[in-house]
Amino acid sequence: MLVFLVGYMGAGKSTGGQHLARRLRIPFYDTDRMLEKQAACSIAEIFAQQGEAAFRAMERDVIRGLIDADQHAESNAVVSTGGGAPCHFDTMDRMRAAGVTIYLQLPVEKLVERLEPSRKPSSRPLLSGVSRGALPAFIAEHLAEREPFYTRASMIVDGQTFESERVESVALMIEALS
Repeated sequence: MLVFLVGYMGAGKSTGGQHLARRLRIPFYDTDRMLEKQAACSIAEIFAQQGEAAFRAMERDVIRGLIDADQHAESNAVVSTGGGAPCHFDTMDRMRAAGVTIYLQLPVEKLVERLEPSRKPSSRPLLSGVSRGALPAFIAEHLAEREPFYTRASMIVDGQTFESERVESVALMIEALS
């Protein structure tokens, strides 16, 4: 079974996903890292050279590849998706059909706190050009656009506590489903 972590950038999908994969003793995949390896350049470079639409198509293809591989190999894995992945094409529908989707939910204030230090274009292209003062409003508006997709997940988990005990309880729920 595939377990997909969805949520806004900075929600803890990569870090929490690694903890969850270790607990479940299954592989962990980060679609952003997979995409960078496949493209042989950073996400920021993809955005700058090819644009967001090309990036989203590449992101969709990486997720489809994981789903297709899982259907042939009967493998299990935890997959950290990019923040916008569930919001484009039919990606959320495909992830839901292929496994368990978990929305790591965080309030705007916590996202601002986590994202403010990494506002450099090299790490978060969508935040490039957003001033420190405008960051809370930007995140609030962007999150409001994406949340209808995120909330379609199989589970909604408080991202602030997605460590130790919370990872354990989520792991137990996933084990019960498989």
